[in-house]
This record gives sequence, C-alpha cells and structure tokens, in this order.
Amino acid sequence: MPREGDESVPSVSSAPTRIEAGLTSDPADSLFELLCDGGGEMGNRIRRYDWSKTSLGPIERWSQAFKTALRLCMASRLPAGIYWGPEHIFLYNDAHCANLGHKHPHALGQPAAIVWPEVFGTIEPLMQKCLLEGRTGGADELPLLLSRPGFMQEVYFSFSYEPLINEHGRIEAVYAIIVDASKRVIAERRLRTLQTLGASDRHPKCPAEALTAAARIIERNAYDVPFAVLYLWSSGWDEASLYAVSNIEAGTPISPATIRTADESQIAELARLAGNGALEVRDCATAVELPGGAGWGSPPLRLAVLPIPSGATGAPGGFCIVGLNPHAPYDSKYLDFLQMLAGHLGDSLAAAHVYQREEARAKALVALEEAQTTFFGNVSHELRTPLTLMLGPLEEILDGGRGSLSDEQLASLCMIRRNGMQLLKLVNEVLHFARDQSERLHAMFEPVNLGSLTAQVASSFDWIARRAGIKFTVECEELGQPVYVDRDVWSRIVLNLLSNAFKYTAAGEISVRLRKHDGVQLVVSDSGFGIPQRELERIFERFHRVTGAGVGNREGSGIGLALVKEFAEQLGGSVGVCSKLGAGSTFTVSIPFGFTRASAAGARVTEMVQTLPIADAIALKKQDPGRRRRVVLVDDNADMREYAGRIMSEHFELETVADGATALQEVRRRPPDLVITDVMMPGMDGLELLQELRREPATRAVPVILLSARAAEDARIQGLQHGADDYLVKPVSSRELLARASSAMDLAELRAQAAQQDERVRIARDLHDTLLQSVQGMSFLIEAGLQKLSPEAQAARGYFQDAMQAATTAVAEGRAVLSLLRAPQSERCDLRAGLLRLGRELLGTKPTRFSVDVIGRQRELKPRAWAEAYAICREALSNAARHADARSSVLKLSYRDDLEIVVSDDGSGISPRLIARGRRGHFGLNGMRERAAGLGAKLSLESQRGVGTTITLTIPGEVAYAQPEC
Repeated sequence: MPREGDESVPSVSSAPTRIEAGLTSDPADSLFELLCDGGGEMGNRIRRYDWSKTSLGPIERWSQAFKTALRLCMASRLPAGIYWGPEHIFLYNDAHCANLGHKHPHALGQPAAIVWPEVFGTIEPLMQKCLLEGRTGGADELPLLLSRPGFMQEVYFSFSYEPLINEHGRIEAVYAIIVDASKRVIAERRLRTLQTLGASDRHPKCPAEALTAAARIIERNAYDVPFAVLYLWSSGWDEASLYAVSNIEAGTPISPATIRTADESQIAELARLAGNGALEVRDCATAVELPGGAGWGSPPLRLAVLPIPSGATGAPGGFCIVGLNPHAPYDSKYLDFLQMLAGHLGDSLAAAHVYQREEARAKALVALEEAQTTFFGNVSHELRTPLTLMLGPLEEILDGGRGSLSDEQLASLCMIRRNGMQLLKLVNEVLHFARDQSERLHAMFEPVNLGSLTAQVASSFDWIARRAGIKFTVECEELGQPVYVDRDVWSRIVLNLLSNAFKYTAAGEISVRLRKHDGVQLVVSDSGFGIPQRELERIFERFHRVTGAGVGNREGSGIGLALVKEFAEQLGGSVGVCSKLGAGSTFTVSIPFGFTRASAAGARVTEMVQTLPIADAIALKKQDPGRRRRVVLVDDNADMREYAGRIMSEHFELETVADGATALQEVRRRPPDLVITDVMMPGMDGLELLQELRREPATRAVPVILLSARAAEDARIQGLQHGADDYLVKPVSSRELLARASSAMDLAELRAQAAQQDERVRIARDLHDTLLQSVQGMSFLIEAGLQKLSPEAQAARGYFQDAMQAATTAVAEGRAVLSLLRAPQSERCDLRAGLLRLGRELLGTKPTRFSVDVIGRQRELKPRAWAEAYAICREALSNAARHADARSSVLKLSYRDDLEIVVSDDGSGISPRLIARGRRGHFGLNGMRERAAGLGAKLSLESQRGVGTTITLTIPGEVAYAQPEC
C-alpha cells in the first residue's frame, strides 16, 4: 500500500495495488513544478502516487495537454477533477475533498465506477458523451443520494463536463467542475414551506380547518417532512384527537384517531413528551408505511414530536408527530426548521381560536341587535295601534264635522291632532334610529333637479311661517346640471333643518339658499335663539339636546341633526354650523357634483315622517247590489276591530276575528274576497296565517293585506315575499284602508280573469296545433297520391289538386290564427320562459327531467322567429315526452351570431326510415323541416335507437333577432 509519511492510504477496490515503493520522486522537474505550484495536498498525493500500476501509466508518458489540464485543476479554487480514459481514472483537487467525504483520499486513481458506485449510472452517460462524442455535458442542482458513514445523504450537485483533447487531436479525458448546492437548495425548500404556512389564510374558522390547511402545505415538502399527524388535546392532557394528516393514512398505528397518554405505545410516549412542551426525537419502533412517490420514497427511521402552542400563554394546545428525512443529518438547521414549523402551526391554531371568539362575540351582538329590534317592533305595535284608534276617528271628525263644531271645540280637536302627530313623529324617529343601528341600507342615487326638489320640500313650511308671522324666503340658484342624490335622503335633510329652524325661531326670519360652491351648498339660516358656543361641538351627537338661555326645554328626540350629519356623509358631503346665542344659527350642507356612493358612515332611512293622508275622497267601485264582497278582518285588539268594522261594514260584508287560528278555520270553511290581518298577534301571527293560506289550493288566490305597526322596509319586504298583496303601516286612515281593500279585490278579480283567458288560449292553441298537424298530414298524403296517379287519370288528378290547394290554404290560415294566438305570449316573455312553461305543460306528472340552458346574452326575437322556433321545440319535446319515453330532455339556447337551438333526449330514438320520410299521416318531422325552411333556417336531426335523439335548429341572426347586436 502507498504511504505518505506514516499515513496509510488503503485501496478502495480491486484497482491496482499501490505500494510504498511506488511513491517515488517525480523524475520530471517540470511535472514536479506543475503539481507543487499551487497543487496543495492533492498535488503532493498525485506526485507521489505510483501511476505506473494504473492504466494511466507513468507520469513521463502523460500528454502535455493532460499535464496542463491537471495543473489548472490543482490550482482551481472550485471543486474540480479529471476522469481519464475509458475507465474514467479519477484525479481531483483539494476543493473537491469535501464533496468526497469519507471517500477521500482513497478515491485518487480509482475508476469512477468504484468512486461513485451509488450515482455512476447517472453520471456515466454524461461522461461518455464527452469522451466519445466530444460534447459538453452537465446538470444543475442534480438530486443525488451519496454514501456517507451510516446512511445515504441527499445532495444537490451542479457540474459541468468538458472534453480534454491532447496535442494529437484525440479526446483522452473529461474535465469536471463540481459545485455542491445542497445547503442552499435544502434551506430554500424549508424556507418556502415556512413562508407558505405564514402567508396562508390567517383567518381559519376552526382548529380543524387551520390544521387541515397546514397539513396540505406540509404535504408539499415530503423531503423534510415525510409524514405528519396533527393532534389536539381533548380535555386536559390525558387524551388527544387526530385532526389532520399529511402523506399518511389516518388510522394507522402511527396515526390513530385517539391517543391516550396512559397507554404503553410509542405514540403515547410521544404524546407524554409533547405535554412537557419540548421538541423530542425518537427512533421508529415500528416500520412506517408511506404512499409511494412522496419525497425520496424511503420510510423515515426517526420521529419527532412538536408541541403546538396555543394562545398568548404558549401552553400546548396540541402536538404534531413528524417523520424525519432518512437522508439528512439531524443537525441544528433541521432542528430550527422543525421549531419554526411548530411555531407556524401554533399561529394558525391561535388564529382559529381568535376567529371562534370573535364569531361568538358577533353572534352575541347579533342576538342583542335582534332583541333590540324585536323590542322596538313591539313598542311600535303598542304605540301605533292606539295612535290609529285616536287619530283615525279624530280625522273623520275634523273632515266631517267642521260645520257642527264650535270654534273652541275645533281648536281643542286641532290641538289634540297636533300633539298626536308630534307623538307619531317622535315614535317614527326613534324607530328610524333603531333600524339604523341594526341595518345599513344603500341609497338609490339618481340625477335630480336639486333646486326644484329643495323648493318643493321647503314650500310645505309656508303655512307654518304665515301663521307664526315669520319671514320665510327660499332662493334656489340654477345649478346648470342634475345632481346625483337620493331624493328621500335629500328631502330628510331639508325637512330636519327647517323643522329645527322653526322650532327655535319665535319671530324674525328663516331663509333657505341653494347655490354652487365647490359642488352644491344648502344654507339654512334663522334668527332664532342661537346655540351656545359650548354646545356647538356636540350639536350633531345622537340624542343630544341643546339647552341654554332662551332655548328652554322644547319637545324633541334630539336626533334630527344627527340624522342630517349622517345623511350628508351618505351623499359624500358634510354639514357645518355657525351660531351666536341670541342671534340665530346657520347650517351649511355641502355635497359634490357627480355620482358619489354612500360612505360607510351614512345610512339610508327611506321612511319619511308619516302624516295622516289628507286626500280627496276616494270613490269606491260600485258593487253589484245583489252581492257585497266579503272581507275577513283579523286583529287581536278589540278597539281596532270595532273601529275598522265600523268604517268597512258600510261597503263590504265584514267578518271580524280575534286570532289567526280561528281566522284560518273560517277562511277554509268559506273563502272570502279579501283577508286583512294584523301581523303581530299571539298564537298564529299574520305571517303564519298568510303562509297557511298560500299553501292550500282553495285559499291560495285569496288576496291578503297585512296591517302592522312595523314600518321598517325589511318588514314590508318580508310580508310581500311571503305572498301578501299589500302591506299597510299603522296608523292608517279610513279612506286609505277602504281604497287599498277595494284595489286588492279588483286586482284579484283581474288576475282570475287573466288566468281564465290564459287557459282558454292554451286550450285553443293545443286544439289548433293538433288540427293543423292533421291537415298538414293530409296534404302529404294527397301529394303522395298525386305522384302515384297515372298520366291518363286527369279527372282524379284535378280532384287531388283541388284537395291539395284546399289543404295548403287551410294550413296557411291556421298558421295565421296561431300567430295571432301566440303573439301576446311572445311579447310577455322571452323564449326560455316560454319553453320552460311548455315543458311543464307537456311533461305534466311524468318523471322526465327537463331543463333549458342559455348560452350567451339573451336577445329579443322577431315575432315570427319566436313563434316558429317555439312550434319546432314543441314538436321535439312532445316526441321526447310522449313517444320516446325519455328519462331526461335538455334544451340549449345559444345566442351567438346566429340563434342555435338544440333539443336532446335519452329516449328510444327514431328509425332512419322515419327520419328520411316522416310518419305517414302525421305532421311530425316533415312539418318541423317545413317551418325551418320557411324561416331560411337549418334543421338537422341525429338519432340512435336506444340512445336518444338530438335536433339542432340554426336560425340566421338577421332572421332571428329583433335588433342587431351593439
């Protein structure tokens, strides 16, 4: 064996044996200089090596090109080596020693197959290309498994192979530069996993969702984490439940559904270690089976348990058992990666707990808001019902008894009415605010002539100004363009500001000005009491009421100006005030031109302050003296029943009921012309009564009016969505109640007449289609008979021709009548709606599944195209439903350049003979083809026995569409 000093250099394989005698001095001084000048340790070893025992031969016989390449290799700071000859005899420099690991220094002078047996099959083809073909080869970050003491380690090499050509022009060796990129590749891979975990959804809804999402991310890095099982402690730290797995099946010995720390298994031991809060590593007690293709495909030999912290305390909320990479050393970098992995899992788990707490808090707030809304709804009912009973009769007295009342009595009644209206206004404002707290609605913006709208709203205060002796002026400058606002919101701004001005102005003047100024400005000024300076900062706070010298303690809810501020912000603007005590106040509302969306602080209040309607007398429709329309009134308030009964019994046959259950029985026994029901009643309320009436065929068409104190928009929408014909808010005047009741019954009668007319049209259409098909079938038979007549039968031919002419005329006239019957239907609905209704009519109770799909944007069709397409689809669907016994039928409408209609079914199919000739004596397929030809459309039919039929109709766009595509 060769020696270097006292160091033994054993052979790695059966390569030629090196003996001490072989380590002789280099006979060539030039070569000695070549190897020692910057060659380092490996230069010394190459110089002392007995190369005569190898196929490379003595140094004296080495080519000059090889010596030059060897000198460059020895001097290189990058790992480099040379593979010489067919055996690829290996020489390398000092920088390459680290890549060889424990193979150094025994690899020197050995063939590549002995130096790199584990990867020779990968690198040998690349070296052969260089040696035999002179082609450069190599790879970037090639993953390899290299032999290391005790295990096979994953490495990532980037290398380049260059052919080495001697002075005779022959390729004698391969020059290799090798860079180990393992540390960088592995570090980037681990960092990518941690970054993905950190950047994933930080708002998981529950721990299970958090851990499942984390497991899906960990699953992508099966090299560093061959498998992972994630557990959460169930109660205390005695038992843990499985929540997620990565690259392993749940329920295996390493991933049981439940782990009890009292057990004796290795998994239980790991769970106990996790309870201590420290990361621990153990050898696998049993083999772990993993799905193929994940990572290196090698089962892990060691396990690590990672405690998962939860919450701010850092106490373990669970733990994660992971397999360690069997081809990587368990060093400090691997440990850091696992600890950061556990930290990210803890963050996800903490985020899930935070979300659950916030969700519980949000649910509690929603429940509180619902309770608040319910409370205000009940208060509304209790306040508005008495107001109806007071203000309704009072309105009748004032309207009908002015001539019989003294001035004192009339003044007293007017005072009662004013105070009742003030009470109603306060109730409405409180309810507005309650609804504003529980729901924010979007304003309906539209271009508005703001000057005209402002003047119109302000004019309602003229009579108040005249009675109070206040000078009232309105100046609205021409803005020159419409302003995008919500009419109701702007009206509420003007109303609230003017109400506030008149409330605090005993004498003097009030002015309203609308002008251009960086948008639009509304300025409302008064010469009233003014506002103390200390109150100006709080003037727009909710429920804050101004007090001060001369102001007194006037009635009001203290929310009018708060609403003005929120309304102005909703329109994208602002409101300001300047005031001096004793000299009056000026409020300025500024909004921009253009379309401005509502801000987050704004909320729409659509219900205006309700006033009792003072309208002209409503002339009720004269009824048949032989029959009075019957109305059932349902209300749990006896006074309300008595009041409504008194005003309605003069016009209708009225029956009053005190509860919903009794009313339901009465309506079932004898359906009335109208049901008027209160919404809020004990037992069965008005909405439940409405649902029961709409559920039963006998009472489904009975019109129902809901009467309620709940004025919120959502309450009205809810009532109408349940099928109510109308929704009245208390207090309601007698005239309005009578008018709404009469209108509801009139509309119900019109709907019943329309339904009867539709049924008559449907019957006429079906009969007409059947007769038309029969006549068309006769024309086909006559045409066939004409073809079979001999030339001599002229008389018979004349009869046949006359019959053919009569049949053709009958078909033409029938189609004209059919177009008249279907024209209204074409105008009322699009083609899809008509075909859906047709499908329901044809299928009836059959179990056939039917659907109509639309591709593209639906377009309006010309009447003739609509009618002919409808008729062709009717024939196709009729065949599928009645003759083909189809289980499903699908119709597709494609609105492209041309209108394409495809009707397909999975029925019994049509024979080729019938497709070619049609059915004898029946309109059928030939009629469909004739309709298509009349439109200039294309009709194709594909069918297969036992598989189904597909009919495709293509109508040119200029024939089908009423208007060209923009």
